[in-house]
Amino acid sequence: MKPRVLVVEDDSDLREIVCEVLESAGYEPIPAAGGEEALLALDGPQHADVILLDLTMPGMSGFELRERLLRTPELKSIPVVVMTASRAFDPSALCASGVLLKPLDVTQLLDALDKVLPTPLSASL
Repeated sequence: MKPRVLVVEDDSDLREIVCEVLESAGYEPIPAAGGEEALLALDGPQHADVILLDLTMPGMSGFELRERLLRTPELKSIPVVVMTASRAFDPSALCASGVLLKPLDVTQLLDALDKVLPTPLSASL
């Protein structure tokens, strides 16, 4: 079974590219254009194995989404890797498992996922 990665990014071009990269690498990407869409994607029996989360989005920000995830028992244990252009925030305040600075580097993206997944995809290749 492919690891499921929820990609929460309001920039449609970046979201599409990240999903294509993930699919090519053997992951099952789940695209979400914002916080509300991400919550809908997580509302079901089969959750994501990891969440890639943009912080600055219209509507529900990544900060707000993370707060909601941490308050939801069945979602708070999903690892979150933050994607941001900002260098001025504290990842520990978000309980983030990792931080990727934009512009994204594909190798760093895949390495970050390998670090947070219980069974890294690279181990199964």
